[in-house]
Amino acid sequence: MTFSFDARLAAAHNGDPQKATGTFRWSHYLDGAGAWAKARVDCLVTGGKVAVVSGVITDSDLPGAKGRRVGVTVHDRGGHDRLGYSWAATGSPVDDKHLAPCVSSAPFEKVRGGTGNFRVVPWKPPF
Repeated sequence: MTFSFDARLAAAHNGDPQKATGTFRWSHYLDGAGAWAKARVDCLVTGGKVAVVSGVITDSDLPGAKGRRVGVTVHDRGGHDRLGYSWAATGSPVDDKHLAPCVSSAPFEKVRGGTGNFRVVPWKPPF
């Protein structure tokens, strides 16, 4: 499984995590079966070193995935990062028919050493 992210929330929109912008991509294969996808970010929330980003799939080789919202969680552990994703419980992003923005699973996947290095900047809401 591979992930790449570029998700940002401009300071001017600090009070509205659904104003986040960016993209994320992933591929998830096991024994030659799986899929890849690209999503447009629609929400970003951070707390300490954990971030949850969601987005709507804009391109994929998985039938039925385009237009579905997915969420990904990142735990920035300084070189030993962890990931989680909204379809962990259902097995496929296609099965998440009504996922709300900024929803994902706990970061249960370990990132292989020498990869990842995700950087999470804590959110400071205006309230």
